[in-house]
Amino acid sequence: MKVFLDDVRATQSGWIRTWSPDETIALLKIGQVQEFSLDHDLASGDNFHL
Repeated sequence: MKVFLDDVRATQSGWIRTWSPDETIALLKIGQVQEFSLDHDLASGDNFHL
C-alpha cells in the first residue's frame, strides 16, 4: 500500500490518505506499506514520538 500523510494537499489516485502521524504509524505497524509520502509541516503543530 502507498500512504500519503498531508493535511492540505489532494491525495493522488492509488494512495491511502492519512491526516495524522498516529494514523500513519498505525498503517506502518501493519507492515504492508511499500511507499509513503510525509508532509513536512502539518498544521496542527502536535508533537509526537515513536
